[in-house]
Amino acid sequence: MELPTDLPTVLSELLACLRSLEETGPGRPFGHAAVQVDRQVLQRAAVYHGGVLKSTSDGASGAVVYDGLDTTGEVIDYFLAAGASYGDTHIFERGIALRVGLYVDLGNNVGAFTVYYQPVPREKR
Repeated sequence: MELPTDLPTVLSELLACLRSLEETGPGRPFGHAAVQVDRQVLQRAAVYHGGVLKSTSDGASGAVVYDGLDTTGEVIDYFLAAGASYGDTHIFERGIALRVGLYVDLGNNVGAFTVYYQPVPREKR
């Protein structure tokens, strides 16, 4: 299977996946966050649903997603845009359970990266 390389196609396929999930899933919305620097997105249990990476015109780029609070956590996903102005999209309809948190480590030449997740509701005390 050949992956799309232009941003409109990547976004179109992502939206189709999200619509499919919305129609067939439990109906619970999930959040997203734009990540512009290495950072902790969530500091608690959640469900990771994927992400979208777009490289700059300068060349190939990558991103690593961890179940953890920093890069010592467990790697759960890896993105690679193989050339200038390429993209990479990963969508997990059922999601991947995160035990600790969600941390994203961006490589060089990242033009845009968005991560999709669903926080686990906290119990009332």
